[in-house]
Amino acid sequence: MAARGRMSARALCALLATLATVAAARQDQILILGNSAGGQSLAEKPGVTRAEYSFNDRGRGDHIVATWKLDAAGVPIDYRAGGNDYMKAAVSESFRLADGKASWQNRAERGEKAVSGEAFYVPVNAPPEMTGVLARALLRAPGHRLALLSAGEATLEAVGPLPGDAASGTRALTQYQILIDGDPSTQIADINKLSLVMKGGRIYDPARIEQALGSAPRNPI
Repeated sequence: MAARGRMSARALCALLATLATVAAARQDQILILGNSAGGQSLAEKPGVTRAEYSFNDRGRGDHIVATWKLDAAGVPIDYRAGGNDYMKAAVSESFRLADGKASWQNRAERGEKAVSGEAFYVPVNAPPEMTGVLARALLRAPGHRLALLSAGEATLEAVGPLPGDAASGTRALTQYQILIDGDPSTQIADINKLSLVMKGGRIYDPARIEQALGSAPRNPI
């Protein structure tokens, strides 16, 4: 796992992604082993984004319907989600930021915190688009850094370009990675911050690793 800065190991939330400047209404497809297994749909209304995300992996799979509002910096000030997680357990999650106070509730915790600057709430069960929301907010943020709620900090780093191909109509892209503070060697709860793992130039999905090993999926702590 990548190590950087003052920590011997950082819990890495790495997504090498195409980052648009704004989210647009669209329909995404989810593939498992090359087969269509679900999708994510995005709809825009004035000031509100709605996402519905679901997939089927041999009878398991998330189904999340979420709505959120962003401030001028692209940071969520209201987030609400419901549905079920991969193991079909019910999901009900909410977050609100108003008058300098952030409050949230999910399966892992209920909390509140005074906020003086920009701070990004990371949902426990979120549609994939929320990673894009975080990335776009980090692009705008000073130093490409943001405090996270309930704790921690995220940093956005450019990894490098992906050239386009005029013949096939493929656009040139920019790859980014999102680093989230954490050290599972000293705080085991940090393992739950992992979205993707990058090692030796390759990206691994923790859920698929757990599936291959026959271990139970991680639960928020």
